[in-house]
Amino acid sequence: MARGELRPGDFEAARDRATNHRNRGEKRKQTMRKRIAGAVVGLASAGLLAGSGLAGAQETPLAPEHPRVEAKISFVNPGEIGLPEPYGKIVAHMKDGGSVVIWEKNNRLSTPWTAYRTFYADPQNIEYIDFDVKEADLWPDYDDLLAEGSRLAYGLGGYAMTGPNGSVNVTLTSGS
Repeated sequence: MARGELRPGDFEAARDRATNHRNRGEKRKQTMRKRIAGAVVGLASAGLLAGSGLAGAQETPLAPEHPRVEAKISFVNPGEIGLPEPYGKIVAHMKDGGSVVIWEKNNRLSTPWTAYRTFYADPQNIEYIDFDVKEADLWPDYDDLLAEGSRLAYGLGGYAMTGPNGSVNVTLTSGS
């Protein structure tokens, strides 16, 4: 076959690549729209848009697109004395490609053994939960790994991820 000649199927393969590229771009746009809408809902519910002119003329919070889900996060570290210093992130990934950060902490300051978080999502759309949580220790064994990995999710209920030094439990319930 000479250089530049088309083989059977080349046109279809090029068309499929172009279609996939367009679909990925559209999916990214949809994800960004959801994130922006979620951020605006979060700011409105926290009262941070009040007086800014961004919340509308009546300054009423935006109605969420999805039901309210409440998360209870419990950190377990059997060798810990005092309050834990967990840090890291727990993220719920949706079947439609979106994601919601259930819990995130970047600093290593003490926190209660149990944390609570409210977010808006269709519980039946949650496909899996990613855990990446460590607990800060300075001496003698440095940071403990409490939970790392993914757990399939089936809507509301309890999900636990165990690491070599402890575990993290997330309980999702319907918000009132």
